[in-house]
Amino acid sequence: MNSCCSILTLAAFLFSPTRIFATALLAEPTFSSRSDDELSTRYIVKYKDESLEYKIRLQNAKEGVNEEALDLFSSPQGIQLLDHGKFLPKANAEIMYFKSEEEINAYEEKEDVEYVELDHKVYLLSEQVPYGIKNVKALLVSDADVSNRKVCIIDTGYDITHPDLTSDLTIVTGYGGGYSTGPTPWSYDGNGHGTHVAGTIAVAAVEICVDVGANIINMSLGGGGFSQTECNTYERIFKENDALAIAAAGNLGNTAYSYPASYEYVMSVAATDVNNQIASFSQHNNQVDIAAPGKYILSTSPSNVSSTMYRELSGTSMATPHVSGVAALVWSRDTTKSAAEIRRALENSAEDLGDPGRDNYYGNGLVRADRAAALLDSGF
Repeated sequence: MNSCCSILTLAAFLFSPTRIFATALLAEPTFSSRSDDELSTRYIVKYKDESLEYKIRLQNAKEGVNEEALDLFSSPQGIQLLDHGKFLPKANAEIMYFKSEEEINAYEEKEDVEYVELDHKVYLLSEQVPYGIKNVKALLVSDADVSNRKVCIIDTGYDITHPDLTSDLTIVTGYGGGYSTGPTPWSYDGNGHGTHVAGTIAVAAVEICVDVGANIINMSLGGGGFSQTECNTYERIFKENDALAIAAAGNLGNTAYSYPASYEYVMSVAATDVNNQIASFSQHNNQVDIAAPGKYILSTSPSNVSSTMYRELSGTSMATPHVSGVAALVWSRDTTKSAAEIRRALENSAEDLGDPGRDNYYGNGLVRADRAAALLDSGF
């Protein structure tokens, strides 16, 4: 089993000591004059088999992508990952975005194009919304501007072929270089931990997150002991780089400190269950800041780990991305706020659980997207 870590940056919602990932949650433009079924600008352009233009466009796209994209060019699922659109070579087709009827007509009139058709959206049947999303009230807050935030995830990798995760390399990027402990690219998750979320952490990984402009750093990892170098680093990125670091409190169920979560300038996240009760494995101490769902969390999983490509996992590692996601969602509403202000907003608006006020199990309470958004809107 690959246990490496990677860095993934997600420009908001998906490092290997760890690997780095980044994705932007971007809304697609729409045709306001079209029917509900056609509220999309994404089309499939089917070229004739002998089309020279298609061959040139395909070749240019191959030459224009980076090495990691080329390695994934012919994935098992046949997904083509190109900077220049998305191609379906076996179908002699290209997925394209058109902004007007004129653009569509222009392609339909090309001699080497057979047809242009709408790329209809499809939806999962009996789709299940994980309880964690409901418990933190994330669906009550608009994500219209979430693309202006970038979340950096330090974890085991990102399954770029998963149908529920974006494969658009203009949205998700990663790092698997010298600071990555695994032999595989960031876009492969042999362990499954990173896809389910996206010793001592290498400070280099955190620095890379900052270098790529991350606003939020998600670390579903921990252990080891106190390091002054790390402590100083987290203080600097919080105060000088205005980045909010969020980490798992630990899964030993005792009062031990886990790092990096227990550094003062990192938010430590405890885990709760479906009934908002603290999970028995969640570490509890005076450094716990906030709690989030982390028991039996249903999420995506790479096909090499789960044949269904979904599975339930438990841990403060699962709780941490709930807080990171809420932070990105809330922060996107007012980007003039600092990391310190967003942290205070999350803590002050948390739903108090356990003993009244802050306690060592839940910290300030359950993270609540709706309450945090309302607090910011009130002029906090």
